[in-house]
Amino acid sequence: MANSSKPTVLIVDPILARCKRVQEELGDSADVVAAASLKHARKAVQGKLPFLIVVSLHQGSEHGLFVGQELRRTVGAECLITVYGRPAGQKVSQRGREKAAKMYKIDSFVPADLRGEDITAIAWAHLKEAARAAAALNSGQEPDDTSLHGSRGWRAILGAKTTRDQLTGVDGAELEPVGVIDVLKGPATAENFKRLMTAEIVKGRDLPVEGELTFGDILQMRVSAKNLKRLVSGDDTD
Repeated sequence: MANSSKPTVLIVDPILARCKRVQEELGDSADVVAAASLKHARKAVQGKLPFLIVVSLHQGSEHGLFVGQELRRTVGAECLITVYGRPAGQKVSQRGREKAAKMYKIDSFVPADLRGEDITAIAWAHLKEAARAAAALNSGQEPDDTSLHGSRGWRAILGAKTTRDQLTGVDGAELEPVGVIDVLKGPATAENFKRLMTAEIVKGRDLPVEGELTFGDILQMRVSAKNLKRLVSGDDTD
Protein backbone atom coordinates (compact mmCIF):
# COMPACT_ATOMS: atom_id res chain seq x y z
CA MET A 1 0.00 0.00 0.00
CA ALA A 2 1.31 3.45 -0.90
CA ASN A 3 2.53 5.77 1.87
CA SER A 4 0.07 8.69 1.97
CA SER A 5 2.77 11.04 3.27
CA LYS A 6 4.63 10.87 -0.02
CA PRO A 7 3.59 11.97 -3.50
CA THR A 8 2.91 9.10 -5.90
CA VAL A 9 4.80 8.93 -9.20
CA LEU A 10 3.63 6.66 -12.02
CA ILE A 11 6.12 5.77 -14.76
CA VAL A 12 4.61 4.33 -17.95
CA ASP A 13 7.42 2.68 -19.89
CA PRO A 14 7.58 -0.79 -21.50
CA ILE A 15 11.31 -1.05 -20.70
CA LEU A 16 11.45 -2.57 -17.21
CA ALA A 17 15.07 -1.58 -16.53
CA ARG A 18 14.25 2.13 -16.79
CA CYS A 19 11.27 1.74 -14.47
CA LYS A 20 13.38 -0.10 -11.89
CA ARG A 21 16.06 2.58 -11.98
CA VAL A 22 13.50 5.30 -11.25
CA GLN A 23 11.99 3.23 -8.44
CA GLU A 24 15.43 2.70 -6.88
CA GLU A 25 16.54 6.33 -7.06
CA LEU A 26 13.25 8.06 -6.23
CA GLY A 27 11.80 5.55 -3.79
CA ASP A 28 12.87 7.37 -0.61
CA SER A 29 11.03 10.54 -1.60
CA ALA A 30 8.01 9.24 -3.53
CA ASP A 31 5.89 6.14 -3.99
CA VAL A 32 6.91 5.03 -7.48
CA VAL A 33 4.53 2.80 -9.42
CA ALA A 34 5.45 1.29 -12.81
CA ALA A 35 3.17 0.40 -15.71
CA ALA A 36 4.17 -1.15 -19.05
CA SER A 37 1.27 0.24 -21.09
CA LEU A 38 -1.81 2.47 -21.06
CA LYS A 39 -3.94 -0.48 -19.99
CA HIS A 40 -1.73 -1.18 -16.99
CA ALA A 41 -1.51 2.53 -16.17
CA ARG A 42 -5.29 2.85 -16.03
CA LYS A 43 -5.42 -0.02 -13.55
CA ALA A 44 -2.60 1.52 -11.49
CA VAL A 45 -4.40 4.84 -10.98
CA GLN A 46 -7.61 3.20 -9.76
CA GLY A 47 -6.21 2.60 -6.27
CA LYS A 48 -4.61 6.01 -5.75
CA LEU A 49 -4.21 8.92 -8.12
CA PRO A 50 -0.56 9.85 -8.69
CA PHE A 51 0.67 13.40 -8.43
CA LEU A 52 3.13 12.93 -11.32
CA ILE A 53 2.97 10.66 -14.36
CA VAL A 54 6.01 10.24 -16.60
CA VAL A 55 5.32 8.53 -19.93
CA SER A 56 7.69 7.14 -22.56
CA LEU A 57 6.92 8.38 -26.06
CA HIS A 58 7.59 4.88 -27.39
CA GLN A 59 4.76 2.59 -26.26
CA GLY A 60 4.79 -0.24 -28.75
CA SER A 61 1.56 0.06 -30.74
CA GLU A 62 0.57 3.29 -29.00
CA HIS A 63 2.03 6.80 -28.98
CA GLY A 64 3.24 8.31 -25.71
CA LEU A 65 1.55 11.66 -26.30
CA PHE A 66 -1.75 9.86 -26.91
CA VAL A 67 -1.17 7.84 -23.72
CA GLY A 68 -0.57 11.07 -21.81
CA GLN A 69 -3.78 12.54 -23.23
CA GLU A 70 -5.82 9.47 -22.29
CA LEU A 71 -4.40 9.46 -18.78
CA ARG A 72 -5.29 13.14 -18.41
CA ARG A 73 -8.90 12.21 -19.07
CA THR A 74 -8.63 9.52 -16.41
CA VAL A 75 -6.82 11.39 -13.61
CA GLY A 76 -8.22 14.90 -14.09
CA ALA A 77 -6.53 18.23 -13.49
CA GLU A 78 -4.65 17.76 -10.20
CA CYS A 79 -1.86 15.68 -11.68
CA LEU A 80 1.34 16.52 -13.58
CA ILE A 81 1.98 14.57 -16.78
CA THR A 82 5.22 14.66 -18.76
CA VAL A 83 6.18 12.66 -21.85
CA TYR A 84 9.78 11.87 -22.81
CA GLY A 85 11.30 10.37 -25.95
CA ARG A 86 12.74 11.44 -29.30
CA PRO A 87 10.35 11.36 -32.28
CA ALA A 88 11.74 9.46 -35.25
CA GLY A 89 13.30 11.59 -37.96
CA GLN A 90 12.59 15.04 -36.58
CA LYS A 91 13.91 17.63 -34.16
CA VAL A 92 11.36 19.31 -31.91
CA SER A 93 11.78 23.02 -31.18
CA GLN A 94 10.84 24.74 -27.93
CA ARG A 95 7.70 26.04 -29.63
CA GLY A 96 6.90 22.52 -30.83
CA ARG A 97 7.25 21.17 -27.30
CA GLU A 98 4.86 23.74 -25.92
CA LYS A 99 2.38 23.15 -28.77
CA ALA A 100 2.43 19.39 -28.13
CA ALA A 101 1.91 19.92 -24.40
CA LYS A 102 -1.17 22.06 -24.98
CA MET A 103 -2.58 19.84 -27.72
CA TYR A 104 -2.34 16.64 -25.67
CA LYS A 105 -3.24 18.25 -22.31
CA ILE A 106 0.07 17.36 -20.67
CA ASP A 107 2.42 19.63 -18.72
CA SER A 108 5.72 19.08 -20.52
CA PHE A 109 7.30 17.17 -23.39
CA VAL A 110 11.00 16.24 -23.38
CA PRO A 111 11.91 15.10 -26.93
CA ALA A 112 15.05 13.13 -26.01
CA ASP A 113 16.08 9.49 -25.57
CA LEU A 114 16.65 9.17 -21.82
CA ARG A 115 18.16 6.61 -19.48
CA GLY A 116 16.60 5.67 -16.16
CA GLU A 117 18.68 8.17 -14.18
CA ASP A 118 17.74 10.94 -16.62
CA ILE A 119 14.05 10.15 -16.13
CA THR A 120 14.63 10.32 -12.38
CA ALA A 121 16.16 13.77 -12.83
CA ILE A 122 13.08 14.94 -14.72
CA ALA A 123 10.68 13.51 -12.12
CA TRP A 124 12.69 15.01 -9.26
CA ALA A 125 12.83 18.43 -10.89
CA HIS A 126 9.02 18.34 -11.33
CA LEU A 127 8.50 17.38 -7.69
CA LYS A 128 10.86 20.07 -6.40
CA GLU A 129 9.22 22.72 -8.55
CA ALA A 130 5.79 21.61 -7.37
CA ALA A 131 6.95 21.67 -3.74
CA ARG A 132 8.14 25.27 -4.13
CA ALA A 133 4.82 26.22 -5.72
CA ALA A 134 2.91 24.48 -2.91
CA ALA A 135 4.93 26.37 -0.30
CA ALA A 136 4.15 29.65 -2.06
CA LEU A 137 0.42 28.88 -2.13
CA ASN A 138 0.43 27.87 1.54
CA SER A 139 2.01 31.21 2.43
CA GLY A 140 -0.55 33.16 0.40
CA GLN A 141 1.81 33.98 -2.48
CA GLU A 142 1.37 33.42 -6.20
CA PRO A 143 3.65 30.63 -7.55
CA ASP A 144 5.79 30.98 -10.66
CA ASP A 145 4.04 29.18 -13.55
CA THR A 146 6.80 29.58 -16.16
CA SER A 147 8.02 25.98 -15.77
CA LEU A 148 4.71 24.60 -17.07
CA HIS A 149 4.37 24.17 -20.84
CA GLY A 150 0.67 23.34 -20.72
CA SER A 151 -2.25 25.72 -20.33
CA ARG A 152 -2.75 25.22 -16.56
CA GLY A 153 -1.04 26.95 -13.65
CA TRP A 154 0.15 25.66 -10.28
CA ARG A 155 -2.92 27.02 -8.53
CA ALA A 156 -5.15 24.64 -10.50
CA ILE A 157 -2.80 21.67 -10.10
CA LEU A 158 -2.22 22.17 -6.36
CA GLY A 159 -5.77 23.10 -5.42
CA ALA A 160 -6.15 20.31 -2.83
CA LYS A 161 -4.44 20.85 0.53
CA THR A 162 -3.75 17.12 0.83
CA THR A 163 -1.74 17.30 -2.39
CA ARG A 164 0.30 20.26 -1.09
CA ASP A 165 0.91 18.44 2.19
CA GLN A 166 2.40 15.45 0.37
CA LEU A 167 5.00 17.75 -1.17
CA THR A 168 6.17 19.23 2.13
CA GLY A 169 8.91 16.65 2.64
CA VAL A 170 10.09 16.96 -0.96
CA ASP A 171 10.80 20.68 -0.57
CA GLY A 172 13.53 20.08 1.98
CA ALA A 173 14.94 16.86 0.53
CA GLU A 174 17.88 16.47 -1.81
CA LEU A 175 18.31 13.93 -4.56
CA GLU A 176 21.36 13.73 -6.79
CA PRO A 177 20.72 11.48 -9.80
CA VAL A 178 23.85 9.51 -10.62
CA GLY A 179 23.67 10.28 -14.32
CA VAL A 180 23.68 14.04 -13.79
CA ILE A 181 26.57 13.82 -11.33
CA ASP A 182 28.58 11.76 -13.80
CA VAL A 183 28.10 14.40 -16.49
CA LEU A 184 28.97 17.29 -14.17
CA LYS A 185 32.15 15.54 -13.05
CA GLY A 186 33.12 14.69 -16.62
CA PRO A 187 35.01 16.82 -19.13
CA ALA A 188 33.33 19.92 -20.56
CA THR A 189 32.72 18.39 -23.98
CA ALA A 190 29.92 18.99 -26.46
CA GLU A 191 28.66 15.44 -25.86
CA ASN A 192 28.42 15.95 -22.10
CA PHE A 193 26.65 19.28 -22.51
CA LYS A 194 24.16 17.55 -24.82
CA ARG A 195 23.59 14.79 -22.24
CA LEU A 196 23.06 17.36 -19.51
CA MET A 197 20.54 19.27 -21.58
CA THR A 198 18.32 16.19 -22.02
CA ALA A 199 17.18 16.75 -18.44
CA GLU A 200 15.88 20.26 -19.22
CA ILE A 201 12.12 20.31 -18.61
CA VAL A 202 11.28 23.96 -18.34
CA LYS A 203 11.65 27.13 -20.35
CA GLY A 204 15.32 28.08 -20.48
CA ARG A 205 16.59 30.61 -17.95
CA ASP A 206 19.89 32.35 -17.37
CA LEU A 207 22.04 31.00 -14.56
CA PRO A 208 22.28 33.18 -11.42
CA VAL A 209 25.33 35.45 -11.55
CA GLU A 210 26.26 34.87 -7.89
CA GLY A 211 26.30 31.98 -5.44
CA GLU A 212 26.60 28.23 -5.91
CA LEU A 213 24.66 26.58 -8.71
CA THR A 214 21.98 24.02 -7.83
CA PHE A 215 20.69 21.12 -9.91
CA GLY A 216 17.52 23.14 -10.43
CA ASP A 217 19.58 25.97 -11.94
CA ILE A 218 21.34 23.59 -14.31
CA LEU A 219 18.21 21.70 -15.36
CA GLN A 220 16.53 25.01 -16.22
CA MET A 221 19.55 26.50 -17.99
CA ARG A 222 19.16 28.27 -21.32
CA VAL A 223 21.83 27.05 -23.74
CA SER A 224 23.99 30.10 -24.40
CA ALA A 225 27.69 30.94 -24.46
CA LYS A 226 27.33 33.01 -21.28
CA ASN A 227 25.59 30.24 -19.38
CA LEU A 228 28.01 27.54 -20.49
CA LYS A 229 30.92 29.76 -19.42
CA ARG A 230 29.27 30.30 -16.02
CA LEU A 231 28.63 26.54 -15.65
CA VAL A 232 32.21 25.54 -16.40
CA SER A 233 34.21 28.29 -14.75
CA GLY A 234 31.85 30.13 -12.42
CA ASP A 235 32.71 33.32 -14.31
CA ASP A 236 29.65 35.58 -14.42
CA THR A 237 31.14 38.25 -16.65
CA ASP A 238 29.87 38.94 -20.15
